[in-house]
Amino acid sequence: MSVKTKAQLSTQSDVIKNETANKANTKTRIAQMFQDLIDSMIGIKDSRPWVDCGTWDASGNAFPTNGGTGDTGTILGGNTFEISNGGTLSDQDGNPQAVNKYATIRALADTPGQDGSKWRISF
Repeated sequence: MSVKTKAQLSTQSDVIKNETANKANTKTRIAQMFQDLIDSMIGIKDSRPWVDCGTWDASGNAFPTNGGTGDTGTILGGNTFEISNGGTLSDQDGNPQAVNKYATIRALADTPGQDGSKWRISF
């Protein structure tokens, strides 16, 4: 067995640190790729948990702008509402979509406003 110099040990230590960091980064990248794959397969861009915020009257043909779980009732991603009165809302492509009573709408982003691509309509 040969005795290693301080410089050789330091170099070996740096190699081990780099390999450990690379493994951690690889695990993070794989986890993100896996999550992206699942999201694309089921069509979800925001995987935050659903939060029931009650009902929403869609007869005004608009998404909710208040009644969410954010400060002062702002809508946050995951906030979900059951339609109490039907109306017409924009779908993810911006096309008008009739929604009936008992359908649900879920915000995919914080403060989604009236952008249909930031909401998910479920019938």
